[in-house]
Amino acid sequence: MLVATPRIFPPLESAPESLASLACKRACRDSEDDKLVSHTNVCLSSHTYATLIDTYGKGGQFRAACETFARIIRQGRSLNTVTLNTMIHLYGNCGRLRQACLLFQKMGEFRCVPDTWTYNILISLNIKNNKVKLAAKYFARMKKAFLEPDVVSYRTLLYAYSTRKMVREAEELIREMDERDLEIDEFTQSALTRMYVESGMLEQSWLWFRRFHLAGNISSDCYSANIDAYGERGYTLAAEKVFICCKEKKKLTVLEFNVMIKAYGIGKCYDKACQLFDSMKKFGVVADKCSYSSLIHILASADKPHIAKSYLKKMQEAGLVSDCVPYCVVISSFTKLGQFEMAEELYKEMLRYVVQPDVIIYGVFINAFADAGSVKEAINYVNEMRKAGLPGNPAIYNSLIKLYTKVGYLKEAQETYK
Repeated sequence: MLVATPRIFPPLESAPESLASLACKRACRDSEDDKLVSHTNVCLSSHTYATLIDTYGKGGQFRAACETFARIIRQGRSLNTVTLNTMIHLYGNCGRLRQACLLFQKMGEFRCVPDTWTYNILISLNIKNNKVKLAAKYFARMKKAFLEPDVVSYRTLLYAYSTRKMVREAEELIREMDERDLEIDEFTQSALTRMYVESGMLEQSWLWFRRFHLAGNISSDCYSANIDAYGERGYTLAAEKVFICCKEKKKLTVLEFNVMIKAYGIGKCYDKACQLFDSMKKFGVVADKCSYSSLIHILASADKPHIAKSYLKKMQEAGLVSDCVPYCVVISSFTKLGQFEMAEELYKEMLRYVVQPDVIIYGVFINAFADAGSVKEAINYVNEMRKAGLPGNPAIYNSLIKLYTKVGYLKEAQETYK
């Protein structure tokens, strides 16, 4: 029999309605377009019905699966745990939590005993619906039923604890997993590093990271996730230490460079961000669009448009400029500093590279010249925008009204308002 892999799953609720009436009540009347295979007058075996349910479930034909399940019940066919797990999964996955709960509670009546997958489904569904405490109760109930939670059970609950900064509960699960020699995957490992970091427990976060680093169980992606966990919170030195660990293991990729550049930006270490970017070639790593965009944004936001401009030129030479966004960031930085000549020069350079401006770039110029009281220049960019066939936005029109009012062009202000 084909077996669906369950992932999602229901809470414990009372449900007095009988399963047969519930299933026959067109619980699945949601999808009018589902094409059902009618076999009302055909006598099929329990195994065939179970296979049909599984096939319908995998194909996303929820209504067809429910119709088939209702037919099994009407005909008094035998059921097994695998089929019931599939239906619990389908009900839960389609938001039918009440039906999923009812089916779980009725398993005994069908002489089917819940297995580990049944509980994993229930744990996952409750976590998906932010009912972590109820998920933990299912976990405890599984143990009480003398079923061994598997690695999926632990990982699902552990990840939920880590993302909610439930440190005590997470550490208890880790102890159990270590006692049972269950592997903690790197996705969960980086999530726990982030949990410790966001909880302000830096020493524990570093000890946790080193446990996996020294064991050699961290991939490049996982190193980048750990760097980012520290970097996003402004712990630049800790992020650097993880980066160095990754370098020692010779696992550096563009991803580690990108998140470290981002960390330097958050930590306002602008020179280090540039130095790291410039060192990429030495490690045989080629900067990608994200590398350039991140560094340019960091420098422009730090009022360093001249340096940002040099990296924008390199980005253009590398053929990685696909839109006007990086130009807009640098132009905006120049105008913020009142360096309109540099901004306009960069705008003309952008046009020479046949990069089309958007309404945001025009808005930057119009707003900047409006604030400076430069009517002629502001109107020039309004005309450019119209020639490009771009509509204005409320911010642009508000700037024009403010400008016209400021210089006494009341008629023009009224027309713009209209």
